[in-house]
Amino acid sequence: MPPPEANQTNQVWCVCFRPDGDQVLIGVADFIFVYSAPTGELLNKIKGHKDTVYCLAYSKDGQRFASGGADNAVVIWSAEGQGLLKYTHNDKI
Repeated sequence: MPPPEANQTNQVWCVCFRPDGDQVLIGVADFIFVYSAPTGELLNKIKGHKDTVYCLAYSKDGQRFASGGADNAVVIWSAEGQGLLKYTHNDKI
């Protein structure tokens, strides 16, 4: 769940662990929360979608991850949470 200070009361739609198991991504509403898996510490809160984030997936090497959402967009992110590429299409993810 997102931390209380995030003021998010929406459902968790997706969860994804980095291949090395060190971080976990959680999609809640139109945000992606990045947590340290061992400690549970919130590392980053990312907003890159205009609607619900439905899916998350890491690359095999853990250097990038992708998110897809109800805004008909797929975003490729760096491991640090910087948007690298955004692809918009006509169908929901």
